[in-house]
Amino acid sequence: MSNYSKETDTYLTAIKHGDLTQFKPLYDLIASHLFGLINYYLIDKSYFEDALLEVYERILMYINSYVEGSDGYNWICKIAENTARKYNMKRSNDVSLPDVEGVLGTASFEIGFIDRLDLCFAIDKLQTPDREIVYNYFYLGKTMEEIGRELNLSKSAIKKRLDKSIEFLKKFVKSGKL
Repeated sequence: MSNYSKETDTYLTAIKHGDLTQFKPLYDLIASHLFGLINYYLIDKSYFEDALLEVYERILMYINSYVEGSDGYNWICKIAENTARKYNMKRSNDVSLPDVEGVLGTASFEIGFIDRLDLCFAIDKLQTPDREIVYNYFYLGKTMEEIGRELNLSKSAIKKRLDKSIEFLKKFVKSGKL
């Protein structure tokens, strides 16, 4: 464990035992790292301040689950990553219907408002892994390599599933049938 992690662990242990005066030094130690992490994981930067504040709230909220002597820095980083992903999910729920055009590509055919509703419905009809691949690729902007690592699949397998899903979605929008 690095000195940085040991120092983080010392502060977290003190906070866990009720010494809240150690929160300010912890903040001073990790603030710039958390800024970078939140900025890296967060898609919609307008949520940045809310997400950052929530990370600190979660540190205090879940401090009793922190295992003393473990790598406190990684524990905090995981909280930051999960918080940013939560805000990304919130953003995906706020996605307006025109944003789904990117899934099918407007060059191939004209897509109207009703078609957009059908597309949203069709995406929900995809099998879970395929729906997750479409979501991660088009909404979260992840690369095929990143998605493959998360799902333990090769890049070519992700590409094949993505192509198959796009064909399904195009057929559904054109025909209106599953």
